[in-house]
Amino acid sequence: PPADGGADAADAALADAGDGGIAACANRMDDDGDGLIDFPLDPGCADDADTDVVAHANPACSDGDDNDGDGRTDFPDDPGCADTADPNEDSACGATEHDVQDISNLTMVQGTTVGRPAVLNGCRTNNAPEAVFRFTLRENVERIVASTDGSAFDTLLGIRKVCDDDADDRWCNDDEADGIRTSYLEVPLATRGDYFVIVDGFLEEQGPFTLSLRAELPDGLPCPPEGGIVQCRLGSACVDGLCAPAACANRQDDDVDGRLDYPNDPGCESPSDDDETDPEVPPQCANGFDDDGDGDIDYPDDEHCRSAADDDEFPPPQCSDRRDNDQDGLIDLGDPGCQGDPNRDDEFNVPACRNAVDDDGDGAIDYPTDPGCAVPDDQDETDPDPLPACSNGEDDDGDGLVDWPEDVESCLFAADPTEDDPCERAEPELIAGLATTRGNTNDAVNDFEGTCGPGSGAEDLLLWRVAEDRPLAGLVLDTRDSDFDTVVYARAGCGGPELGCDDDSGDVFGSARLELGPAGPGSDLWIHVDAGNPRVSGIWRMRITARLADGANCGPPGTWTCADGLACRDGTCVTAACANGEDDDGDGLID
Repeated sequence: PPADGGADAADAALADAGDGGIAACANRMDDDGDGLIDFPLDPGCADDADTDVVAHANPACSDGDDNDGDGRTDFPDDPGCADTADPNEDSACGATEHDVQDISNLTMVQGTTVGRPAVLNGCRTNNAPEAVFRFTLRENVERIVASTDGSAFDTLLGIRKVCDDDADDRWCNDDEADGIRTSYLEVPLATRGDYFVIVDGFLEEQGPFTLSLRAELPDGLPCPPEGGIVQCRLGSACVDGLCAPAACANRQDDDVDGRLDYPNDPGCESPSDDDETDPEVPPQCANGFDDDGDGDIDYPDDEHCRSAADDDEFPPPQCSDRRDNDQDGLIDLGDPGCQGDPNRDDEFNVPACRNAVDDDGDGAIDYPTDPGCAVPDDQDETDPDPLPACSNGEDDDGDGLVDWPEDVESCLFAADPTEDDPCERAEPELIAGLATTRGNTNDAVNDFEGTCGPGSGAEDLLLWRVAEDRPLAGLVLDTRDSDFDTVVYARAGCGGPELGCDDDSGDVFGSARLELGPAGPGSDLWIHVDAGNPRVSGIWRMRITARLADGANCGPPGTWTCADGLACRDGTCVTAACANGEDDDGDGLID
């Protein structure tokens, strides 16, 4: 028993088996003579700890009927069935239009998110289509491990108990590591029940994916059937019918070569390898030579060696290194720059919307000219149907000017969906006197564009109206606490001349810090919180420091700071004692 005297995971799995050992629903015998053996195939087995295999009324997933009317009947043909004992054929993902596939008996799934619904959000708000899967645990496990390694796009990965509950973000992951756009996550101490896996994309990313999944049992439990999601944990193997530490993870030098276990022993290809014997010809990462000539020899000194058993000391080519080397959101063979060759060492490809080619043959080339190009890095120049307002050949706002670039006051680019004067419908938030404010651009529109940043996204509008008694010496706007890469710019009035623009000068990566100069009484400072990319939006947070000019009212209401060299005395910004050129304390020292 465990040190605390309680029951451990192995005790729980065998609790219902009694003194006879393995339960009837896990003993690999056809106890009831129905031709079906054990859980999950025998409908008489609720789980693998069930000691009673006598089936009662056939459940929905083994009754021969199409209970949910989707044209598919019973397990394994109906994706709503976890196993033959499942009492419900429904997909159980709410009104999301998702065809949820049950993968309880699979360890790897390959497919594509292209063409699937885009209604759920994995880890963060996005507009990408997602694939949804369900698996059922019939026993408690030590942990669930999921990965999208091998996928061809920037993935988001989530596991949740309720399929359409976007608020459940306990188990989710964006990037496995810096520079690696695929995802990896673990669910510790997972209990029996249904789980849903969401394979999603960052922003609008989509494409072919590989999902690997396993649920790990602790050592001491009976080995699960081969091929299913439930396995002995990583670093263990099936030894005499029980999960036990493998030779390559048992902290012993089994082959007496002076090296212990994976990744240090050249005979260990993985932690679960149960044979530590070294190969006759040492692999490159354990042969004592600098095979790739980089000055580093073998594992662990050579960073290109994954383990001592690795037989290739050279760095992998860009088209098979699991990284998005050209930062276009596409990985390895999913990137057209690889040209289908995993050995190609250059992943870069110029995006369709800045390659100087008329990819869609519409006579317009690249951003901002082509109606199919929302940003310069857009990979697809295909025009939408219907055409956006700024390239539809009509004077949508009745100002006598038609489309981009003729109507530059209303159209930012040919793909701009609105051709009107945005200042006529602008409703800015008044922020004068505030020290902090926040907002959300998810439902905003893209009407304005600053002179800095890579492009233009949806923006929120703020208005600082300078009061008669509070002239500004300066205004500092900082978005360091925001959830996305922000761009901040200010104009003198709506649509007026730009006073300043900042993209990434903040202390935190992706944040903006804009410092504006003096502004006199009655000035209107229109402040734009933008994204620099039409695919990016979210919650932004702003810290505001208002520096008042000499003689300004620094009293309440509001939060104010007098400019450098000034101090707030009796509600007015005046020259500070330490900057007034006088010996205020009579000690012979001035300021």
